[in-house]
Amino acid sequence: QEYTRKCGFKSFTIALSGGMDSGLVLTLAKLSLSKGQTLEALYMPSQYSADLSTQLSQELCDQLEIPLTILPISELHDSVRKHFTRFYQSPLAGLSDENIQRRLRGELLYARSNQNGSIVINTSNKSELAVGYSTLYGDSVGAFSLLGDLYKSEVYDLANYIHQTKGLIPRG
Repeated sequence: QEYTRKCGFKSFTIALSGGMDSGLVLTLAKLSLSKGQTLEALYMPSQYSADLSTQLSQELCDQLEIPLTILPISELHDSVRKHFTRFYQSPLAGLSDENIQRRLRGELLYARSNQNGSIVINTSNKSELAVGYSTLYGDSVGAFSLLGDLYKSEVYDLANYIHQTKGLIPRG
């Protein structure tokens, strides 16, 4: 709150994946909102996204009474693939292809942030950052990282505590 107050932010945008990290970040943000502040969640599925991820994201937003925008990225991803193949005569594959999805999501988050004046909150944790599991300009997108000092085991501990004390964070 101190950081956002000093910077003048009153709205927050968080990308949901259906996973623990983004669910915990959204819950923590909701619990710490001050009067006059708003929070929104974006879920950006691709052709690889599981139905369970969509379901868990929607359930959490319903429970927290936070608007969820579902913004599919499949068409954008296909367009980047075609463009890349056209100019390099070689298709995107493996990690290159996977990271394009993450970076598309990052672009859409920052576009939304610029559009509505919100601050994007990062969903990476210390374990992911330490082993390079977080994609630069993708998963690591955000001006503030609520979980940046927590190891993955601590993320689960905190989520369990919030679930036990407040009944939040659906079990998936």
